[in-house]
Amino acid sequence: MSRKKVLIVIPSRWSSRRLPGKPLIKIAGKYLLEWVIEVALKVRNADGIVVATDNDQIAEVASKFKVDVLLTSSEHQNGTERLIEVSKKKNADFFLNLQGDEPLINPKDVELLIDNLRELGVGIVTLAHKINSVEAKDYSRVKVIQNSNKEAIYFSRKEIPYGAETYLQHIGIYGFCKKNLSIISNLSASYLEEVENLEQLRWIESGLKINLITTESKSIGVDTLDDVAAVEESIKLTNLKVIFSDVDGVLTDGKIWYGKNGEELKGFNSKDGLAIKILQSKG
Repeated sequence: MSRKKVLIVIPSRWSSRRLPGKPLIKIAGKYLLEWVIEVALKVRNADGIVVATDNDQIAEVASKFKVDVLLTSSEHQNGTERLIEVSKKKNADFFLNLQGDEPLINPKDVELLIDNLRELGVGIVTLAHKINSVEAKDYSRVKVIQNSNKEAIYFSRKEIPYGAETYLQHIGIYGFCKKNLSIISNLSASYLEEVENLEQLRWIESGLKINLITTESKSIGVDTLDDVAAVEESIKLTNLKVIFSDVDGVLTDGKIWYGKNGEELKGFNSKDGLAIKILQSKG
C-alpha cells in the first residue's frame, strides 16, 4: 500500500482585523510569512507545501521560496475555509493547516501531527501545551480540555476546567483527512462557536472527533505589535551562538582578595555559573 499523501497548507491573508498586512511584517529581518515557510521546509514527512492567499503581494513574496502558491477567494472567513478550497484543487489524502502567523512552531511537532494523521487514517488532529493559572487568564489564549482518549471535548477563552493549577493552551494548527474537510464545508455556524468565537466548536457539536497531541514546545501567535516584539526577541535568542562578557564586575562583584602567598582571588556568583552551563547545554 502506498503512503498517504500529506500537504502542508499555509493560509495567508492580508486583511487581519488587528494587524493588517501581517504576513509581510518584518521580524528579525525576514517577513513573518518567510519564517513560517522556513518551518514548513524543515518538516521531513510532508509531501508538499502550499501557500494559500487572496493577495497578489503575498503571492509574489511566497513564490520566491520552494513552495507552491495558490490564489484563493477573498470571501473566506478563516484559514479552514481557505484550506477547503485548496483540498478541492490539490490532490492529497491529508491537509495540514499551518497558520501563517505561527513562526515559532517546532517542525518536529508538525511531523508528529502528520505521523498521527497517517496512523489514524481519518479525523482531525491538533496541538496543545501546558500553561499556568496566570497565563490562562488571558482570553486570547484558547484553553482546551480532553477526555481519557485524548480527544478534545471543549475549547474556551475562559479557564477550563475551573480550579485547575495548570491548563492546556491550544495551538491553532490542524491536520485533516480530506473527508472531514468535505463534511466541515457543509456545516453551519453553531451556537457555541458564535459565543466563544471558536470555529472548532462547530466541528465538535457536529460529532467530529479532534485528537489532541500535547507538546513541550511553546509558540507565540502573531496578532498584535506586542506579539511581533516578543517573537523577534525569541528568534534572536534562539539564534544566539556566542556571548562575550567581561569577568571583573560582571561575573564577579569587583572585589579582590589576596591569599597567604600573595595570589589574587576573586569571588564568582554561582547563579552566573549555572546560567553559563545552561547556555552551553542549549548549544
